[in-house]
Amino acid sequence: MNRISLLSLLLLVSLTGCIKESDFNFSKSRGIEIDGTYGTALFNDEFTALEMLKRYDSLNQIFINDEGYISYIAGQNSSSLIGNDYIVLTDQTFSNSMSISPSVITAFNSASIGTSVFDSSTFDWVMNLNPYEIDSIIYKEGTLNLQLSSTLTIPVSISFMFESLLQPNGNSFSNNFTIPSASSASSNTDISGYKADLTLNGSNTNRLRVKMLVRLDKQSVSDNILPGQQLNYDLNFQNQKFKRIFGYFGNEPLSIPTKNLEIGLFELASGQGNIVAEDPRLNLYFDNTYGMKVQIQTLSPFMAKKQDASLIPITGVTLPFSIERPQNIYDSKQSKLTLKSPQVNVKQLIESKITEIIFGAGAKINPDGITKNFALDTSRVTMTSEIELPFYGSFKNFGFEDTSDFTPPKDAEIIEYAEIKLIVENTLPIGLNFQIYFLDSSTNQTVDSLFKDFDQTHVIPSANVDANGKVINTVHKTTFFRVNQAMLKKLNERNATKIRIRAEALSFNNGNTPVKVFPDNKIVIKAGVKVKAKGIIKQ
Repeated sequence: MNRISLLSLLLLVSLTGCIKESDFNFSKSRGIEIDGTYGTALFNDEFTALEMLKRYDSLNQIFINDEGYISYIAGQNSSSLIGNDYIVLTDQTFSNSMSISPSVITAFNSASIGTSVFDSSTFDWVMNLNPYEIDSIIYKEGTLNLQLSSTLTIPVSISFMFESLLQPNGNSFSNNFTIPSASSASSNTDISGYKADLTLNGSNTNRLRVKMLVRLDKQSVSDNILPGQQLNYDLNFQNQKFKRIFGYFGNEPLSIPTKNLEIGLFELASGQGNIVAEDPRLNLYFDNTYGMKVQIQTLSPFMAKKQDASLIPITGVTLPFSIERPQNIYDSKQSKLTLKSPQVNVKQLIESKITEIIFGAGAKINPDGITKNFALDTSRVTMTSEIELPFYGSFKNFGFEDTSDFTPPKDAEIIEYAEIKLIVENTLPIGLNFQIYFLDSSTNQTVDSLFKDFDQTHVIPSANVDANGKVINTVHKTTFFRVNQAMLKKLNERNATKIRIRAEALSFNNGNTPVKVFPDNKIVIKAGVKVKAKGIIKQ
């Protein structure tokens, strides 16, 4: 109503009945002479507790708990440790040399022109992957680099075959080189999509068998191989990342990164109120998609931040806590750890009106010993933290404030008074004190207030509860509040163009008795207005 005269609005509603605003122009009321008392109903609405809360629950944080009353999730945040960030495959290098065997040297040196003589070597490339004992890898990315040099004084052809390194088409990977006399050669192969079996047909781990075939071509009578001449080679796996990996991942420590869980429940609180939560819970959810058991051994850091930025340690958590492994590679395994009072100091946290939970975790994998593990590049151990607040507790003087713009009516000289009648029926175990202050626009100082005595500000009284905190009756209250001509003139003269709304909530028995809020607890509010005025409407 900021830009519409309060008098004009009330009079038009009373004289024309229930007409949509779009059906007429308020300016038509200008010039009308009035003299009398006018009254009309303003509204008659009913709200259940669940309806009121759900109206502002865009994040679906309000729910009905197993006990049948309302709970609220005050915040939720997750921290994850993802596949390739945890299982890191370091670069692997295998360097060796091959001397031509004496029998091959003799055969080659005595061979006729146009003859080819062959030599071969088979070796196991032992990967330094500690603490991992890997059976197989399907690569997401990586490079296989081969570098060769020859001290032979004749050209040489070399073929490398990796019997258990399979290309995407299923064939074993091989690479062929022709190296001039006393020269070198190299190659780089993208191994994305390749599969490496590192078991040597099931008997080992971390091993890749490589066969090297050498062909020597006699091209002239002067082609000879001298003893001590050799071939040198370096094999390198670089920048490896897996798409799938199988084996034993050790029992090394695992760290879940630190995260902050912001709790906005107390953002609007004035800081003066006291809240007692009877059954708050700090829930920790774990989701494991690695094929390995994870044991949470420490929650560190694990603390809460208050409104003044000071920290409260979260204490009393019983550890270790085990997260089981899924049985299939595309499945997940969920676990939940609920922290409650009196073991854990959750009540102290809530009653301190905390703003954040700071959490991280230290863990160990495979705590039961050696077992077969698996992981995808997308595998993760996720830790999700949330505060769950069942609406079971008590509070007093729990204040909220807000400031907004306001335009006082310009027809003050023809208004003797405007009186609003407010009727409340309440089955909520919560009461509300309410006040509106009119502020000077230049100084923000209070010019006047809507209610003149404390009893008027206690707009909504609390219903009574039984020993279990459940409402047992309906309370009724009728409140009258009046705005007179002197007040309206004062607001105009002092340029009161802002209002500050102050609300204070308290539960049954002045916040000294725990209460529960059920979905069907409700409040019915009825309001009507009566205006006495004489004069000509100008605005």
